[in-house]
Amino acid sequence: MAKGKKEEEGLNYPQLHDIPQVSIADAQEQLRLSWKMKQHRGAFMLVGEAGMGKSQVVHQVAQEVGARVCDIRTAHYGLMGAGIPSTKEAKVGFFKTLLPENFPETNEKAMLVFDELNQGLPHAISMFFSLIEDRRMFDYLLPKECMVVGMMNPATDKYSVTQIETNAALRRRLKWLYCIPSYEAWYPHAKSKLFHFSDQASLGEPLPCHPDILGFLETFPKLIYDLDAQRVNKQYMCPATIQTISLDAYLMERADIDLTGRFAETRFSASIGRTVAKQLVDHLDDSTLNIKPEAVLTQYKGDTRKAVKKLIKKDRTKLLDLGYGILTILFTKKTAVEKIAKNFVLFLGDLPPEVVTQMHTTLNQMAAESNADEYLEDLMYEMAEYPTWREVHAKIDTNTRNVDDDLDADYKSRK
Repeated sequence: MAKGKKEEEGLNYPQLHDIPQVSIADAQEQLRLSWKMKQHRGAFMLVGEAGMGKSQVVHQVAQEVGARVCDIRTAHYGLMGAGIPSTKEAKVGFFKTLLPENFPETNEKAMLVFDELNQGLPHAISMFFSLIEDRRMFDYLLPKECMVVGMMNPATDKYSVTQIETNAALRRRLKWLYCIPSYEAWYPHAKSKLFHFSDQASLGEPLPCHPDILGFLETFPKLIYDLDAQRVNKQYMCPATIQTISLDAYLMERADIDLTGRFAETRFSASIGRTVAKQLVDHLDDSTLNIKPEAVLTQYKGDTRKAVKKLIKKDRTKLLDLGYGILTILFTKKTAVEKIAKNFVLFLGDLPPEVVTQMHTTLNQMAAESNADEYLEDLMYEMAEYPTWREVHAKIDTNTRNVDDDLDADYKSRK
């Protein structure tokens, strides 16, 4: 595949392969239904960027239904180990198979996950193929209460993998979902003790996300997955690295290390990059200008509105961050429009013309990315009921005319 084609595929994977784009929360609901109805035909293939939280939603569903997750890292199976048939002590007409020790046992409730499937060698992919098609591999049979799930990252020019998308026989046997980040799905998990369930060796107990890290993400929810940094090969914030820096925060506190000091910033930077780490440390050091986006949507009055007006005067960068955070909450939680429309309109009405224009331009883009076009339409109808909405449009029109006038003047000065 040519480099240009790979780059295009990395940016437009669901369109190129004609598969649905869903939030992690939606993918979780799809898995729940298949488990509840004991549906084995059409195993799910979850495709998404690294660190998106694909593994986490499988673990959450497994926890809910009391199933064990059997995680198979497909890339680790070389010519030695799983899937190599043996005739030693075999019954007539059957092979014996060397299986991974963590495969589901007879009558066990389990979710068998083939992670990074497109990094596996052909025989490892064949192992997955046999288990989704026949639910068996030679003499091994999957238990009745076992769901098979495949996961992989999309192929790009920066991520060289087996092109299993071109395998028509495999494609027809799978349900393909392209997963995008979901603050709605991540947030309840982050508040639960399951968040650090795998870190008990360090923490001594299961704990939720560190409150300071959670507070930072409540203020800047768009950073749940920093796709811009990921695309240019920088360290980036994502569900996986959020768990890492949350663990770091707990451990540094226990070691009496200041979370706003240079040591902490360096440690955070190692996982999420220097830019976001500095933003995090600044947030922890001075929270006087930090406003939670949900507060704007649910209670835009009193102290919250005063804080926004203070932010307008002092820090336009944080104001834009707040705006993007509000849109993230808006299109992931999809709160009933009649409950938030008035607050959202009032907030837009308080913004300077250039900022409200930028927010308005971003509305359609973020709604499309979140599969929330219908929700945006309902919200627009509801906002039109308030007089402030006309003032917002007047600001946008004025700002657009001013920009056009500036461009026209610049063009004439160059002639």
